[in-house]
Amino acid sequence: MFKALVIASLYNLSDEQLEFQIEERRSFQRFIGLSDAKHAPDRNSFWQFRESIKELKLTKALFNEFNRQMDRDGMIARKGQLIVGSFVTAPAPKPVAGSNTRLPGGCNGAESQSVASAWLARKCVSVS
Repeated sequence: MFKALVIASLYNLSDEQLEFQIEERRSFQRFIGLSDAKHAPDRNSFWQFRESIKELKLTKALFNEFNRQMDRDGMIARKGQLIVGSFVTAPAPKPVAGSNTRLPGGCNGAESQSVASAWLARKCVSVS
């Protein structure tokens, strides 16, 4: 359970987010020692565990020991971000007739008639 709290701390996750991420990410399951997501603790378990170590005043001591062991082994725990990315189709800019606009890299803007030709234009390849 403590390893799950480490993940929550490093990625700034709520208990609900932590539950979801452990179910979805194999790397998190491996880190906390789960063979599969079926046995993952739920958000209430994380909350109860966190409250228990707070009541026993062990939170600081446990994290200090975790950091000490990481330092001893030459490892660094860095805070991270979970980023969800997706690609969307965007229309290619249409050049103005007679325009002498230059694209980055010195290519002529008139060469960018489609997504494929825009890519080629960035590479300064003629599409004629």
